[in-house]
Amino acid sequence: MTFLLTVVITAIAVATQDQPADWVLYLPLFPLAFLAFSGVYLFVLPYKTKRRGVVSAE
Repeated sequence: MTFLLTVVITAIAVATQDQPADWVLYLPLFPLAFLAFSGVYLFVLPYKTKRRGVVSAE
């Protein structure tokens, strides 16, 4: 939701102003970076538990 909100705010700022501030254009990158790091963590997590020898409850 945060990423979507920042993209909408950025789109509105670009549409209403001729030259918006540079920081406004980079605003969506912060939530996107968080989403990228958390996605990589969740992707690696099953492989990390298999390597440790932890048996799942299946």
